[in-house]
Amino acid sequence: MLRRTAAKNRAKIRTLALLKRQNAQRLDQIERQIAAIDAAILAFIEANAELAKRFAILTSIPGVSQITAFALLIEMPELGTLEARQAASLAGLAPSRANPDAGPAAPSSAADGPASARPFTCPPSSPRASTLN
Repeated sequence: MLRRTAAKNRAKIRTLALLKRQNAQRLDQIERQIAAIDAAILAFIEANAELAKRFAILTSIPGVSQITAFALLIEMPELGTLEARQAASLAGLAPSRANPDAGPAAPSSAADGPASARPFTCPPSSPRASTLN
């Protein structure tokens, strides 16, 4: 995705015809690669009845696209097998037990949920850690 965005941005500033043409070809190549990856993921999901069921449920939710459903199934394979509170906890969205009114709990380790759902924190040894606390 980053390379596609970069190629689109470069297309706006290229002035030399050769560079415009090469950038357009690169953008086409990236688009074909993304489409091939999306097709492979969809074929994998459709070949598995349980994944296909979860995928259908996710994409039936307004605002959840195929790409979002792909990401959820990949990052949270437990989705669909957990109770609502367990899924919220796994995603780091459940209130903490210490203070239920405090809002979402911040996961403390990889066991607490996928990295994409956890907030960024600096390691204690990081020079920035003291400025963030």
